[in-house]
Amino acid sequence: MVKAMKYCAMLLLMSSLLHAAGATPLPKRIWQLQDYDISHINRVIDLAPQYGINEIQLSHRIIMDAHQPLNNSKLAEDINSICQRAHKRGLKVSVWTHELAEVPSDFRTDNRVDLENPKLWNWLEEKYDRLFQTCANIDGIVLTFHE
Repeated sequence: MVKAMKYCAMLLLMSSLLHAAGATPLPKRIWQLQDYDISHINRVIDLAPQYGINEIQLSHRIIMDAHQPLNNSKLAEDINSICQRAHKRGLKVSVWTHELAEVPSDFRTDNRVDLENPKLWNWLEEKYDRLFQTCANIDGIVLTFHE
């Protein structure tokens, strides 16, 4: 019985490896950058094409919420500069953000965000419009509602 299970496991592994060998690369190959260290970010951007990476994602200590570059001109300038360097190397750039950060009290009921309030969705749309104006070189955003 144990020998048969080992044999089945080996066949499954071999089948997976053979399938992977013939598989096409994933359309998005992303490195997520989390440390706000411009020299490190630049080195990673320069190396990314050698590893088949076609997108970088800025997150954590760089940007966690869409409103951050709206309230910090240095951050917005750095994000735009990062994007320009990445684009020159054929990389797209996305930023990671909490969707429901800094929601005004007008859009809360019992201290919870009221997702059924149409004005909330207008507010979010305006916030992202401002983000794409302020950081005009970003290619996209990655939204998270909750961790």
